[in-house]
Amino acid sequence: MGAKTGLLVYADGDVPGLLREVGAADLARTSDMMRGLYPGWLVEQSSGSNLWDGVYPANGTAYAASWPNVEIVCDRRVMIDFPSQPPEHLVAASVGRRLVLHAMHSVVDWLAFAVWTAAWSAP
Repeated sequence: MGAKTGLLVYADGDVPGLLREVGAADLARTSDMMRGLYPGWLVEQSSGSNLWDGVYPANGTAYAASWPNVEIVCDRRVMIDFPSQPPEHLVAASVGRRLVLHAMHSVVDWLAFAVWTAAWSAP
């Protein structure tokens, strides 16, 4: 089965440090974020999970969590061959922040990693 990830992290600083400080996700913030990133989608709250179990959700599903200064979206659709070319609206949502993409499928030895910094701006 192997390890698989499809993960975006939006952050206002050092991602590992910010993630060490979080507690339970803010459900209202998370819902608002997902409605902005996935317009027209049905956004539902689900029972809590952890990052290990949530990084590779079922097809057609995205898991997310939002806290002040850091947000996570787990979605198989970010597992793309060219990590520098995810859907433009997902990158545009990071303007002024750091965006990290991590996508992996260990069974086929595939890994993609990309980072956008606050200096990035939409064309």
